[in-house]
Amino acid sequence: MVPVEQLKAAVEQLPKWSPQITSRIGWVNWRRGFQIKAHWYGNCSLLCYLDFKDSVARDDTLTTAFKRFAAPDTRPRVINGLGWSCLDYSFQSDHFVPINELAEIADAKGYAYTVLYVQECVGARPVFETLGIPLVPGEMGKEWVGGKFISYACPSGRNL
Repeated sequence: MVPVEQLKAAVEQLPKWSPQITSRIGWVNWRRGFQIKAHWYGNCSLLCYLDFKDSVARDDTLTTAFKRFAAPDTRPRVINGLGWSCLDYSFQSDHFVPINELAEIADAKGYAYTVLYVQECVGARPVFETLGIPLVPGEMGKEWVGGKFISYACPSGRNL
C-alpha cells in the first residue's frame, strides 16, 4: 500500500472543499463486493476503498473504525427499509483517517481485502505521481492486491 505520508501529501495537493471535515468514511456496494470508502476534506476526486468479498467483514471493520475514530458523542445512523432496519456506521472525523489504518483493523480481524486508489475525476490524476503509483493512459487507479499494485480501469460510460 501507499505509505501514510505519501497519501497525506497527495491529499494536501487537492482543493479542500470542506476543510472543517478532514475524513469521511462510509460504505458502498459495487464490483460485486462490499467496500469501505474514504475521502478527505470533502474532495471526491481521489477516493480510496477497502474492498471485501462479504458484507460481514466490511461491516465489522467499519463498526470498529467508527468506535475508534468517530467523535465520542456520535451515534450510528439508523437506516429504515421496508420491513427491516440496520445501523449505519459511516462517520466523519476531524482527524486524518488514512485507508492504511482501516486496513490495519481488517488485518487484525483476519479479513481478506484489496485496496483501491481511484481517481473520480481528472483533477486527481497528478496526485498519483505523489502516491508513487503513476497512471498510464486508460487507468482510473491502482489496486493493491497480494502485495503489489495492479491497474484498475473502468469501461467507458460505467459508473464506479
